[in-house]
Amino acid sequence: MDSRNDDVIGKIVRATYDSRHSQAADTEGETRDLRVYNTVDNALTKLYGLYHPQFTTRKIGTMNPRVYMLLNPMDLRKTRPVVSGGLVGAGGIRQMVNALPIDGIIPYAGGIQDGLNWGREILSFPGVKEGEFYLVAVTPYGGMTFIKRDLTLETGTGSVLQLSREERAWYRIGVTFMDWLIGKTENDKAYGGIVKGKLPG
Repeated sequence: MDSRNDDVIGKIVRATYDSRHSQAADTEGETRDLRVYNTVDNALTKLYGLYHPQFTTRKIGTMNPRVYMLLNPMDLRKTRPVVSGGLVGAGGIRQMVNALPIDGIIPYAGGIQDGLNWGREILSFPGVKEGEFYLVAVTPYGGMTFIKRDLTLETGTGSVLQLSREERAWYRIGVTFMDWLIGKTENDKAYGGIVKGKLPG
């Protein structure tokens, strides 16, 4: 369901990230694959170095996080083999290229209804742009979703003025808490659990 994905991923891609929560594309690697590997590896180092907002003396890396990578499906084919250790068997590489500690890759370009008209409204369910990625650290004290009522259908009698026999309404009640994930920098200390990166061209 687009709105449920947007509760989490939409907040991640709409947020702004400062330099302490961003990773530029590597330009030093000899091949594009090595540049992708180095970029994601540098982003992981930056992610592990962030502090958790609730435990201001503990870095995310000490909390044994599960790390997920969000990226555009168009970048998946050339990125997944690199971060999953596909360069290990390549000859002539003069650096360590073991699989990076990423627990899962989530390709998401936006909701299927993104940009469609809904009455007078244009639906907006953005995803990850091509050439970008996000590393998200999941800890017991990360983002949380609270659901008071899951997706529910209510029906009632129709309106004779609209010539309808029955009226239906779908709804759900819930809230998403992302304050501990979305990054911020205070007093020269970077907090959060997300790093946004730029893939090499």
